[in-house]
Amino acid sequence: MPDQEKPAKRQVALRRNATGSGIEAELLMLLETVTADGTINDDEAQELQSWLESNRDSGLPAIDFLRTTLEQILADGRITTEERKALQKAVERALPTELREKAKGRRVAAELLGKARAQEDQEDKAAARARATEERERNRPVHSVNFLVADVVYEGRSESVDKYLRSGQNTPGVLLVTQKTANRAGGRSAGRNLAGI
Repeated sequence: MPDQEKPAKRQVALRRNATGSGIEAELLMLLETVTADGTINDDEAQELQSWLESNRDSGLPAIDFLRTTLEQILADGRITTEERKALQKAVERALPTELREKAKGRRVAAELLGKARAQEDQEDKAAARARATEERERNRPVHSVNFLVADVVYEGRSESVDKYLRSGQNTPGVLLVTQKTANRAGGRSAGRNLAGI
């Protein structure tokens, strides 16, 4: 079976000496501008797309390559993180070698900075969750009891209790105490009483 040759990879990089004037120099300047901070934002992508559309008939392979790439990326009207990386790499591919290396270095630096910021955000969120958990634990009741106080319904005492306490109310100023009282037989028994602090 005869060897089938793969088609040669299309040369899309701009010439190194394209810094003079003309459409190649304009494109080179635009690509350097959009890669200056290591990432391409939505406005820069739109600006690049507009420029590429208005110069689509120039015959430069770099313009066709970038325009096709941008059309695919912007087809759904938004740019995902992965599409942004793909666009950045496509722009780098169109740059001359020495400018490509600079743009790649800025992209890698921006990616590392983004990862460091994301890690810092995760650590901040984890610390905030730990503080919230600690605060909840600190304020969690140690023990909770629900019972009827002796003699509360005797001779209208429930009205006195209702005046100061309501069902479900958490009143830190009220303390349940045990008090020794004499019973009718002359002995002593433990009774419970509500006392204010």
